[in-house]
Amino acid sequence: MRRILLHRGMWAMPRNLYHMTLGGIWLAALSIFLVFRISSLWSFQAAMIEKLLVFAKVPYRLFISPPIELSRGIPVYYRPSGKTFAIPIEYNALTQTQAAIAFLLLVILGFLAYRLQKIPLPIKVSILFVLVLVISTIAYTSFITPVPPHTVNKLSVDWQYSGAVVLFLISSIFLFSVFPLKGPLWIKFSWLFAALIYSIIWNIVRISVVLSTLYHLGSIPFLILHYLAGIYIDFIYIIAFYSLSLAHLARHEVSEVGW
Repeated sequence: MRRILLHRGMWAMPRNLYHMTLGGIWLAALSIFLVFRISSLWSFQAAMIEKLLVFAKVPYRLFISPPIELSRGIPVYYRPSGKTFAIPIEYNALTQTQAAIAFLLLVILGFLAYRLQKIPLPIKVSILFVLVLVISTIAYTSFITPVPPHTVNKLSVDWQYSGAVVLFLISSIFLFSVFPLKGPLWIKFSWLFAALIYSIIWNIVRISVVLSTLYHLGSIPFLILHYLAGIYIDFIYIIAFYSLSLAHLARHEVSEVGW
C-alpha cells in the first residue's frame, strides 16, 4: 500500500505541472489573440450591443475609426478605434480647481470612512474602492485629457470596453490556482471556458444596460452601474466559477477514492 501511495505521489507533481503547462499555453495564446485580434472579439460584441440598444430605444451612431495596434502599447490619450458607438449625452467637465476641491473632499470622506468603527469592514472596502475609482476618473478627465472646462455631447464606446482585461484575469486565476490542483484536465478547462463565455455575454449585457441608463436616467445612475454593477459583479462571478471548479474537482476526487 505504501509503495502505491508513493507511486501516486511521484506522478502527482508531473501531472500538475503538465496541466499548468497547458494552461500557460492557453494564456499565452489568449494574450496573443487579444493583442493582435482584439477587433474580432469586439466586432462580435458590437453587433450584439447594437441590437440591444435598438431594443432599449437608445439613439446611437456606429462608425469605423482607424484600428489601433495593441502591440505598440495602449495610448495615454484616448481616441476611438475600430467599431465605435457614439451615444448622445450632455456632460460638463470639472475645471482643475473644482477637480482639486472634489479630490480633497473625497480623500477626507475616505479617511473618515476608514476611521469610523461603526462601519463594517466589507462596507469600508467598498467605499474606499469606489472612491479610488471616482478620484481616478476625475483626475483623468481634468488633468490628462484636454484641459477643461469643456463639454461632452457624446460618449464613445469602442474596443476598450470589450472586457479583454477580465478575460486575461480569469485565465490567469485558473492557471495559478486551479490547474495546479489534482483532478482531470477536462474539468479545469470546462470551467475556465464557461467563465470566459459568461464574461463575454455579461460584458455585452452590461454595456447595453449602462449605456441605456446613461441616456434615459442620467450620469449618477450611470456611475453607480458602471462602477458597482460592472466591477463588483465581475468579482462575484469570477469567484463563483472558481468555487464551482474547486467543488467539481473535489467531488471527482471523492468519487475516485470511493467515499
